[in-house]
Amino acid sequence: PNITSGYIAIYKNGVEYSRTNAITSSTPISLSVSTIMYFKTNTDSADVRLICSPSNNVVSGQSNSFFTGFFIQNLNGSEI
Repeated sequence: PNITSGYIAIYKNGVEYSRTNAITSSTPISLSVSTIMYFKTNTDSADVRLICSPSNNVVSGQSNSFFTGFFIQNLNGSEI
């Protein structure tokens, strides 16, 4: 709530992988990001980070913040 500038970034293994364009507005804004990410090992990880002003905590379970992910497995063993 009350975010007037910022962006969302998706990180893979601690390195920025994808992000939205930075947005600034005089009224509160809504941010979203999406990407397709390939994992080659079971040690790969991903996280989503909100960089915004004013500073804000994204709290799991609140209706104003959410994350959705899907796992698609190739059962024949070849690359997708």
